[in-house]
Amino acid sequence: MKRSIHILPPALANQIAAGEVVQRPANVVKELMENALDSGATRIELVLTGAGKDGIQVIDNGAGIPSDEISLAFQRHATSKIQETEDLFAIQTMGFRGEALASIAAISKITVISRTEEDALAVFMQLDAGEVVESRPETASVGTSITVRNLFYNVPARRKFLKSDRVELKHIYEAFHRIALAYPHIQFELTSDRQKVFHLEPQSSRQRIAQIFGKVYHERLAPVEEQTDPLHLSGFILKPEHARKTRGEQYLFVNGRFIKHYAIDRAIARIFQSLLPEGSFPGYFLFLEVEPEFIDINIHPTKTEIKFEDEHTISAIVASAVKKSIGQFNLSSGINFDIDPELDAIQYTPPTAPIQPPRITVDENYNPFAPSNNSGSSESSYAFAAPSKPSTRGWEKLYGPDELELATEPSTQGQWIVPLYGKFIVTKVASGMVFIHHQRAQEQVRYHQMLAQLERSEASSQLLLFPEPLNLTRHQANWLMENRTLIESRGFIFAQDDAEWSLQSVPGVQMPWSKILPDLLDTWMEHEQDSWNIHLAEQYARSVRVSSMPTSTEVLLDLVGQLFALAEPTATWDGRRILITLGSDELEQKFK
Repeated sequence: MKRSIHILPPALANQIAAGEVVQRPANVVKELMENALDSGATRIELVLTGAGKDGIQVIDNGAGIPSDEISLAFQRHATSKIQETEDLFAIQTMGFRGEALASIAAISKITVISRTEEDALAVFMQLDAGEVVESRPETASVGTSITVRNLFYNVPARRKFLKSDRVELKHIYEAFHRIALAYPHIQFELTSDRQKVFHLEPQSSRQRIAQIFGKVYHERLAPVEEQTDPLHLSGFILKPEHARKTRGEQYLFVNGRFIKHYAIDRAIARIFQSLLPEGSFPGYFLFLEVEPEFIDINIHPTKTEIKFEDEHTISAIVASAVKKSIGQFNLSSGINFDIDPELDAIQYTPPTAPIQPPRITVDENYNPFAPSNNSGSSESSYAFAAPSKPSTRGWEKLYGPDELELATEPSTQGQWIVPLYGKFIVTKVASGMVFIHHQRAQEQVRYHQMLAQLERSEASSQLLLFPEPLNLTRHQANWLMENRTLIESRGFIFAQDDAEWSLQSVPGVQMPWSKILPDLLDTWMEHEQDSWNIHLAEQYARSVRVSSMPTSTEVLLDLVGQLFALAEPTATWDGRRILITLGSDELEQKFK
């Protein structure tokens, strides 16, 4: 069928274009709050209903929109931020494309009330899918209030792909955090379903970070400062001991705009590489001020990517400043060379005699493989002592006829089992020889044990001798408050004193729960409740750290018996192979 080329209807074109700018409620929050910043507001309030799906309202005390321009503001490519091409190379506002309001209006119902200082009355306007349905004068204070309702109501295919309220709220909070961190001198408020979540007064950057993420961050931060010709860098890094296993505390701002920049992130990661355990990510809150003509922000509709005129130099300066901060932090407990006058009296005194090199003697007759002549126990003190080689005399007696009978499952009767290299277990099953990875077998057994307990609501709880304080972010603490009963059903018991949380009881297994729980909460916030048991069982299983494999036949047989009793004994829950088998035919092939 031949199809003719035609121009799309404006409504359809706007809905398609909206997909680049608005993918979820958090995108709407970001765009509306950035518009409020561009208006010169000193107070911005965000009000949410139904995790933003049902309603998003942003109220500011900025300059407002002139009454004769308010309808034009919702037209595509209408903007007051730029006038000509050259303006693209000197952008100093958060918005400039003229797409955000038009995109939001195309897929929602909007009410806007705005008044400028020059106008006696405000303008009240309602739009439905981008079309103005009502406009009238209204009494209101200077500033703008925009309410977005029923997001994606006319694009149901997009609305059904939105996540749960918990997940969407997490993304909204993150968008709110980014803007609030970049503008600590501005007052922000966030209310969700009539519950006040944040009230942030104007303050310093350090205070703003602590107010958002928790008072414990006052002690976690190390300042970073650098002034050079191309840029001014300020901010903070998180001390290495507070690095986390998940990303999320990497905040980089350029001229007040949150951005993601791979080169800078990698440069910082390399500085921390030797200081952090594998799988941990350094945290930072860095603010760069760069002349607008040296950057290009016009490369993505979301404006979270940026190009520097000299990317290599910028990355090197940031990395150098971070490295210097780490050095200063490590020396902070030592002597202050700037104020200690006694250091001037320290002088070097040369030695009175020549330094002699140490003498080393070697016993040429020493044989490390000779039997020990020491009295006492002849067993090695090492955990993984190599087994002695059996005598070849009478070797046929080592393998009796009972041991050649293949068993269908491990048994202490006529069954043999051998630890190998301190890592593997060798035994037999009906199909032949089986080689089992001891660590993974332990993990798989523990994973299913914990999962079975949780599914039966039998998670044990062990009272701690001393309560352990929890270092939670403000968002984690709010979420824990809302889901406390469900979390405690997993074996955790909490105590709360004002904004401080502590652990009183934990699941009955030895783990550093106070350190693990914040990352576990982040994981649970991203997933539905049905999968919480799985994540907890995974943490429990991964806590297995076998320093030395037991050599007791009974212990090994018990583990293998538990493994083979599982529905899936061949691989762990995350797909790692646990065992391999070697049949007689395969073994015979090895000798050809």
